[in-house]
Amino acid sequence: MARSRRDINSLSPSELSDLIHAIDVLRARSTADPDDMSGYGFQAALHNDGSVGPCEHGSDLFLPWHRAHLNCFGKLPQAADPPRTANVTVPH
Repeated sequence: MARSRRDINSLSPSELSDLIHAIDVLRARSTADPDDMSGYGFQAALHNDGSVGPCEHGSDLFLPWHRAHLNCFGKLPQAADPPRTANVTVPH
């Protein structure tokens, strides 16, 4: 089920804590294994490092590529440490 993205300023302290926890879990995965595709580091490199992923800045595929990447990345925090993180979304 798709969840609505919320403004980060509207998150409750508990929701913000869960988001931070989820990102910490993803970062820990990257520390343990830099090639773990569910880790924060790999996802950041997929977007920023041309040797890892084909981020489509400057092309007609810019919007669809980023929409797909954000959709895939948005599921990672939810799966990071359920049930605590099951409702976490990437805020805007």
